[in-house]
Amino acid sequence: MRNLKATLRYDGTDFAGWQVQPEPATVQGTLMEALEKITGEPVKLTGAGRTDAGVHALGQVANFKTASEISTGNLIRAVNSMVAPRIRVDALEEVSEEFDARRSALSKVYRYSIQIAAFPDPLSFRYCWQLPFELNVESMEQAAQCLVGKHDFSSFQASAGKDRSPVRTVHSLEIRPASCTFPNDARSDLLVIEICADGFVHKMVRNIVGTLVEVGRGKISPERLAEILEGRDRQLAGPAAPGKGLSLISVQYS
Repeated sequence: MRNLKATLRYDGTDFAGWQVQPEPATVQGTLMEALEKITGEPVKLTGAGRTDAGVHALGQVANFKTASEISTGNLIRAVNSMVAPRIRVDALEEVSEEFDARRSALSKVYRYSIQIAAFPDPLSFRYCWQLPFELNVESMEQAAQCLVGKHDFSSFQASAGKDRSPVRTVHSLEIRPASCTFPNDARSDLLVIEICADGFVHKMVRNIVGTLVEVGRGKISPERLAEILEGRDRQLAGPAAPGKGLSLISVQYS
């Protein structure tokens, strides 16, 4: 059996998330169906991150084992021809038998995009949380400092008990302006929140972003965020940001 590692990207708008489900289309289910047709055998596909409905990926990693002798180059072309245009496999390589896309991961990077615009830009609607008001980025940066390090993130966990432990280590959290994807819209600004951590509890990034936006609006003081974190209660934090602004950027293994 060969163990193959795939690096892929996808537009999650029309998918009910990564994880396979009985009825709605999922990224994992779509890829497994294509791989099974190509190899003629059952395929178990393991993803590094179980992205939620509407969430995108630029650097998702997955692995599967197969007895097929089809070359990686031909396999990439065959899969992409079946799942395009919403999914694209960028790379496929043979790895050690022990490699597991989820368990072997050391850290992941997620990026959240917010577009500040008086009127929504229809071309970026699928990939940004569009807000019609300004945000105090300095207050957001001040508040975010307390989230870096090893903490119990129960206050930013959507479903208690879904993860074995709510403790995660955030290596970095950066809030920065970015070049607008659509420069013809002079009235908009793009704000990016990028988080690198050893792992994430369910909807952790979206709940952190939603809370930081409340700080930026002046509804929550920067000092209050440390109290929310220590409170370990989801009810203390702000609402979850919508899934469409979130992308899994990369997964690190060594």
